[in-house]
Amino acid sequence: MAWSEGRFDVVVSLEIIHEYRWVVDELQVKFPKIDAAPVLDAFIVGAAVCVAKTFDEPLCDDPNDDMFIECAIAADAGVIVTGDAALLRLSGHNGISIVRPREFVDQYVG
Repeated sequence: MAWSEGRFDVVVSLEIIHEYRWVVDELQVKFPKIDAAPVLDAFIVGAAVCVAKTFDEPLCDDPNDDMFIECAIAADAGVIVTGDAALLRLSGHNGISIVRPREFVDQYVG
C-alpha cells in the first residue's frame, strides 16, 4: 500500500476529523449493517494532524469546504483528494492540485 510505504502522507485538521466523524455517523444511520468507524479510526491514526489557519474571506463556493484548503495550505500539501465539485473547481489555488480519487491513484499511487 502506497500510504504505508511512505509514498505520500495524509494530513487532516481537527475540523476535518469532526466532519469525517459526522459523515460516518450519518452513513451509520442510513446503513446500520455497515460499521465504517474502524476504517475512519485507522485513517485518523495514520494521519498527521495540522493546525489550519482560518481565512477571513471564503475560499470556496461552499464555505464549509474551506477547511480542506486551509489544511492543505497549513500543511504545505500539494494535493487534495475529493469528489466535491466546489473543491475541484479550486484546483491550482495556492499551487494545490485538487483531484478525484481515481486521478490520485493514477497519478500518484499506480
